[in-house]
Amino acid sequence: MKDPRWKGLWLIVYEDDSSRFIVGYGVYPTPKSKYLVDVLKKAIEKYGKPEEILSDHGTTFYAVESDERDKGLTDFEKFLIKEKITLIVDRVDHPQTNGKVEKFFDIFEKKVKFFDSVD
Repeated sequence: MKDPRWKGLWLIVYEDDSSRFIVGYGVYPTPKSKYLVDVLKKAIEKYGKPEEILSDHGTTFYAVESDERDKGLTDFEKFLIKEKITLIVDRVDHPQTNGKVEKFFDIFEKKVKFFDSVD
């Protein structure tokens, strides 16, 4: 993000696909899978459990095979399996799939300078 107050920080957001309502968010120093789980647990406590979650191929969400290793599971994937939430991973090189949340981040980056916090 261009705003210097966000240097070294990551905003994790869960957006309802139908309403575009932000059901959960958190600000963390790194984009670790455990932080995704933390934000999702809080969102579930407040709004209930989703049937599905759509994500990109980011390694925080989705473990990929690399360096001749088998595909493992991230903490996020393990949590979804435990909670019986289906993970839908978008197609590679198809950013339109996550267009709504991408638009949120585009607007957020333009407007963040007007606010002191994300709350």
